[in-house]
Amino acid sequence: MASVKITDDNFQTEVLDEKLPVMVDFWAEWCVAPETRVSQANGVIKAAKDLRIGDEIFSVRGHRIVKDRVSKAKVVEDQGHCKTLLTKSGREISVTDDHLFLTNKDWRQASELSIGEKVAVMDIGAKLGSEIKWDVISGISEIFLPRVARVTVTANHNFVANGFVVHNCGPCHLAAPIIEELSETNSGKVKVGKLDVDANPQMAQKFGVMSIPTVILYRDGKEVARQVGYAGKAGYENLVKKGLGE
Repeated sequence: MASVKITDDNFQTEVLDEKLPVMVDFWAEWCVAPETRVSQANGVIKAAKDLRIGDEIFSVRGHRIVKDRVSKAKVVEDQGHCKTLLTKSGREISVTDDHLFLTNKDWRQASELSIGEKVAVMDIGAKLGSEIKWDVISGISEIFLPRVARVTVTANHNFVANGFVVHNCGPCHLAAPIIEELSETNSGKVKVGKLDVDANPQMAQKFGVMSIPTVILYRDGKEVARQVGYAGKAGYENLVKKGLGE
């Protein structure tokens, strides 16, 4: 059984009243400085704060540039600790610590990157189907953003911002396929749900969700276990075992 969409409105019935143990994945979209330049599929550059649902933007599948659509976009007054990354070619971007960049070593969180690493970039004027290129990180600094733009895309969950190939929510990206797999392999034994914390802030606040992703296990209407941050397959399997009393 696929994971269930959990909201503020259905949390009581889908989670707290459920007879089965329920594992809820609290997740969120990509957070970026509002003025960050996003590359649209028509070649026009638009600030993240000006993106609209349905806008066609450049994305990446494998190492090739493809087209995707914006499914959610808004600016919020969230304050957040962020990283500013600089590259040898002069690219610069500010993002929250936990989001992913495509590197020559696979996807890596901003907080894990170091000077000298190669990151995937797209040159101005690049066309659909062309391959991404690589740049080298030359500087990393800590900043604090009082406002961020939250963006989600439909299919590939990545896009091109200030020339960098970036992913919606890095740890969410890593956790999502594992969460979906567990929902299938434990169908009928453990219910698995996903809650977008931006669209459903009440339950996130009620249960003190401060970092994304956070996965909470509920049994008989009460929280029995919690995993903050990406835990890997073994970590989420352990949550399921706790739900089953193993």
